[in-house]
Amino acid sequence: MKTLLFLACLALITFSCHSPEGKTDTPETNEVNLDSLLPGTWENISLEVVVNSFNNTDSSYSILVPRGEWEAKLGIKPIRTTYETNNTYRSEYRDLKDSLVQTTRGIWNVFGDTLMLIESDATYEYLVRARKSAVEFTAILDWDGDGREDDLYKGIQAKAED
Repeated sequence: MKTLLFLACLALITFSCHSPEGKTDTPETNEVNLDSLLPGTWENISLEVVVNSFNNTDSSYSILVPRGEWEAKLGIKPIRTTYETNNTYRSEYRDLKDSLVQTTRGIWNVFGDTLMLIESDATYEYLVRARKSAVEFTAILDWDGDGREDDLYKGIQAKAED
């Protein structure tokens, strides 16, 4: 009897998870062409960083900036990045008074689900996942400047509303 009940539950789970078209995509993510999705201006809306081996020690810490708390937690407006169709990009950092405090620029290119950002003194590689109304960037990089690319970065950007 227990075996029959187990098999019935297993069948129920199997058939309830099966989509009619045979697709297994979740509604949260989908396969999109990043080359056509990225051009335009995007704004950072949240980020999470886990810094490992801070100052080359055993110490670690994390930074969490949820949606809507960018200005309060970081003291700047959300970073705006414009991806041009000629594969150049520009990121603008503005203070709370909307004064430009820093600009980075470079070349962008996509390889499947990987976005490469190439600047004159650095190259960044992000795994990119498109969501319903935003894009999530994930990378292992040297956030704390200790010379080790061992810090986990997750950032979410949404198309800017001008």
